[in-house]
Amino acid sequence: MVESPLFDGVSGKYFDSHGRQTRSGSDATDERLQKKLWEYSEQLCAEFLKYDDNLNYDRSLE
Repeated sequence: MVESPLFDGVSGKYFDSHGRQTRSGSDATDERLQKKLWEYSEQLCAEFLKYDDNLNYDRSLE
């Protein structure tokens, strides 16, 4: 699909395994799950990152 000229200029859309446009799953818009994933990702990366408790690491897009 990525190289198909049929999808030139198409962005931000979701497609099923047959190439049909579909909606994203409800998990994709669940803010509670997004927060949980972010916090879990921070835990996994913590040993590789040097955090300063005095800095704000909020990556919110709001």
